[in-house]
Amino acid sequence: MILAGLALILQLCEFYRQRFFLHPRTEAGLHWRAGVLRFAKWPFIMLASVEAIFHIKRTYAITRKVGGSRVPWGMLVAHLATACVIGAAWVIGSLRGAVHSPVVDVLAEATVIASAGIGLTALFKFPNPFDPQLLTAIARIRMKQPVGITSDEIDLHLEQDNRLLSRLK
Repeated sequence: MILAGLALILQLCEFYRQRFFLHPRTEAGLHWRAGVLRFAKWPFIMLASVEAIFHIKRTYAITRKVGGSRVPWGMLVAHLATACVIGAAWVIGSLRGAVHSPVVDVLAEATVIASAGIGLTALFKFPNPFDPQLLTAIARIRMKQPVGITSDEIDLHLEQDNRLLSRLK
């Protein structure tokens, strides 16, 4: 009951905060995607907190944004371990006859499902955030010659677009 009250108060605070958005009519509501992202990154926030508390120094690692075919093992291990530990504790508690409220059951189920789902997304292969073929299509549209365009003309437009993109960075 206390947890439900806390969740309600936090959501009311979120609705109040949304009043100050730049476009409150279009940006207001339940931001569930942000909640999923917050839940997905909690193991890394906890790790960073432990490192800060115990003054653990690490070199800065540059993260790859594009082209990596590596599996993000940190995400997979952290969330599947969370799902396994909570699931095991829930099953062992139930087998031993522990009595707890249905809210605990629902929260445990939701946490196990969410952690397993987020952990398994580490195995998916997502497309790159930028597709060079789209740039070629844009060049064709700009030239208004979708058929019969020479590769030199496309290369010229791609070079111009790449220069523009590099200036924006």
